[in-house]
Amino acid sequence: MALPAIKIALASTALHCTIIFLPVLIYGICKKSKSILLATLAVIALDIMQTAVLFTPMPYPSAMANLHYNWIQKALVFIVCAFIIWRSKKSEQCGLQIPDKPSGFGLALLIGILFAGLDLLLNQNDPMPVDRETVFFQLTMPGLQEEILYRGLMLYFLDKSLGTPWKFLNFQFGWGAILTSALFAFGHLIIFDPSMQIQIDPNPIAWINQFSFAMVMCWLRYYTNSAWTAVLAHNLDNGLMALKLYATQ
Repeated sequence: MALPAIKIALASTALHCTIIFLPVLIYGICKKSKSILLATLAVIALDIMQTAVLFTPMPYPSAMANLHYNWIQKALVFIVCAFIIWRSKKSEQCGLQIPDKPSGFGLALLIGILFAGLDLLLNQNDPMPVDRETVFFQLTMPGLQEEILYRGLMLYFLDKSLGTPWKFLNFQFGWGAILTSALFAFGHLIIFDPSMQIQIDPNPIAWINQFSFAMVMCWLRYYTNSAWTAVLAHNLDNGLMALKLYATQ
């Protein structure tokens, strides 16, 4: 998988954070809320950290030299997030615990399979050739890194400062779910190209799909009181698509 240059990735992240979080920062300043400002800056810092790690080339051991995905970078982002959660003693609040509902993982399986089917139906898949590494990577890494970051740390910081005043399908949520879902969608659908021109995916289905997927992951995280269910659903969505493409190409 060809990764964009680090400067392109960082510029894209700066654009995402400016569009999504500048209004929140202005709101925090107007409200004179230190907690909103600190939480928003923490989320921005986490997003920049994620980009810097994911898109910085790193030397791989000789046994991994032929791999074309950023395995080590993905693992490092997860480790950093898990370490922050552990040091802050917020494991429960960030969802690093097993589901408190016995049906949690079964529900995650169902959601992952449904989204994979929907993605295939809508043709929301990577047109690149799929090999065995792609299948294994998609079955393991994206959810592990992204869910602990977005639906773990980021969601915790924003919910704590902005609250969860709304109720839907028997769970409380707030701006944290909307903002992290928007950031997730922007990260997948808006990027600068090598000539530093903004490239925005023009397909409205892709936008609806990415945002709704992120919101469902927030719901799953809240409903099961665990981010691990979202990790499972996310990896199933990605992995089953890759497996289907690998089997049929």
